[in-house]
Amino acid sequence: MTFHPSRRNFLQGLGVVSVMGLAGCTALAPKQRLMITVFNNTKARHILELTVVDGDDTLVQQYIELPAGIRNYSPEVQTVVSLGKVSKGKRVNVRAVVDGKESSVTDAPLILDCESEYKGNAVTARVQEGDTIHLSNDLDANHCFTETETVSDDSDWLNNETES
Repeated sequence: MTFHPSRRNFLQGLGVVSVMGLAGCTALAPKQRLMITVFNNTKARHILELTVVDGDDTLVQQYIELPAGIRNYSPEVQTVVSLGKVSKGKRVNVRAVVDGKESSVTDAPLILDCESEYKGNAVTARVQEGDTIHLSNDLDANHCFTETETVSDDSDWLNNETES
């Protein structure tokens, strides 16, 4: 039997190949989510630029406006971002910059390793006097979050007093 390629055979084969290719891509890795919680321990408004990178690749960049804090009260801003399809167990780096000043750059490692009952990982940033930033990382707070809960309020790290 001799096979004679036709336009119809070519298009049918192309359709099968493209469907198979798309099916493989969607199963590679689930979309990872990251909850970002930021406290402002200063009396001034700030803009925080938070970037999550995987090597040289930027996964997400988020700008967060922080209202000014007052004595014994640190305003909290919270958002959830998608990191895209990143494998579970992947180590990424979180970078934060306050008000665009390169001198106040802070980096923290984060391993995306929350179990399936959680919606994703969580990172917490605290802006302090002198425009310094303290980011939680896997050494002091590897948080996960669910749809109905936020980062735990009973954490010693989160309950640092507001600077007056």
